[in-house]
Amino acid sequence: AMTSGSKQHFIPQFYMKRFALSESDGHYRLFRIATGAFNRRASIRGHAWETDFYGTEGLDDVLKPIESNAARIIERAHVDNVLPKKGTSEFDYLVYFVASLKGRTKKAAEELSAFMGAGIKNIMLQDSRLRESMKDGSVRLTDSQVGSTVAALQSAVHARNLGCKILRNPSAHPFVSSDSPVVSY
Repeated sequence: AMTSGSKQHFIPQFYMKRFALSESDGHYRLFRIATGAFNRRASIRGHAWETDFYGTEGLDDVLKPIESNAARIIERAHVDNVLPKKGTSEFDYLVYFVASLKGRTKKAAEELSAFMGAGIKNIMLQDSRLRESMKDGSVRLTDSQVGSTVAALQSAVHARNLGCKILRNPSAHPFVSSDSPVVSY
């Protein structure tokens, strides 16, 4: 388990660096989906992290090997224009990494908390002893980012039959990333 007070990125820095304005620049263009705000020069180090975002019980330790393998695989895809073949451990690491990105955002955590909270409230409303106190109340989960990340990792097994593509941007304008960095199509 990690010690309390660790700076934990919910979008890995190595991934954000792929969107940097230049290879030596620590900034990138960022579009915040929730607010519609566009930042032409967002700091990679200062973005997409919170203290103990994953808690202190070891989820960050689960994500580290997935991220380190994905970083190597993505670097190879970038340099050699080669993606791993289905059925290989490299392909599986890439799938788990992409799945983790889908579940480890603040938005995914908020959606899980709202979904679970509404379900719990509905169950509580069925109990006559709790109905009156819950009528105008709400239920929110704590540490829902752990649940959404774990659920995303568990769903990755179902994505192992999908394919991968490399998107290249030949223009002079860099890609823009967002606070929810997975493209589903």
